[in-house]
Amino acid sequence: MVELPGKEKCYPSILAIITKICSFLHLPLSDLIMKNKYRYILALHTIIILVNFNVFAQDRLFGVLAGPQVTNVNYFIRGEKQPTRYKFGWHAGTTFKIPIEGRFHFAPAFYYSQKGYNVTLRYSSNPPDALAINNSTRLHTFDIAPLINFDFSDDDGKFFIKFGPSLDVILAGKETFELAEGVGIVTRKMVISMRGDYGRFAASGIFHFGYEGENGVFLYGHYAHGIGNMNNEDFGPKILNRAFGISIGKYFGKSSSNPLGLNYSL
Repeated sequence: MVELPGKEKCYPSILAIITKICSFLHLPLSDLIMKNKYRYILALHTIIILVNFNVFAQDRLFGVLAGPQVTNVNYFIRGEKQPTRYKFGWHAGTTFKIPIEGRFHFAPAFYYSQKGYNVTLRYSSNPPDALAINNSTRLHTFDIAPLINFDFSDDDGKFFIKFGPSLDVILAGKETFELAEGVGIVTRKMVISMRGDYGRFAASGIFHFGYEGENGVFLYGHYAHGIGNMNNEDFGPKILNRAFGISIGKYFGKSSSNPLGLNYSL
């Protein structure tokens, strides 16, 4: 442990903790995610909460959130956008609000997100298959979003915005597509890995606008715009996730006027 001014210890990173647990259990991290994705999400949330409670003891608010969303993609083949339709889903997870300076806060969020899309393929596309004429997918992701929060006032009740990037860890997925010339319909698990049809990771830019009440309850609308291609295949389609949704949640704990110093990082 490294001694830092104002803190007794610098706690190990979340990834280091997870890696040590996987090593102790003799499980590759990828296997743990794929075979036990819901237990993995619960365990990861627990680790995140414990680490943040220790590191940011008096300087943070802890919150929970959940809500509905509609998701889609921007889908391009040979540079031409393909027709798509939205799918309904939901999300749920945790968030923190840590003072930086003035009305600015660091507001990381960690949540499960159910996504998906329907696409009509005007050209051959692999994935899903060179003969596919459409595709309907359902994705399960764990999203890590290191956001910046800005409050529009210092009142107990206030409007706010949040913005920043998101790393989407794709845990699992299922796709159903129709083959040309009436060959048949295929339903299968999506091949998701660093070398599979679809990549393990995607990225998005996020924007929130909402209201936080004096009792800590908050409500906001959010939009996520994909900036990282899900496709892994050479000369394959460009698939960028999109999501619109509403979140409701509540903060717990007491706010502090002490700003987040540079020495308080994980």
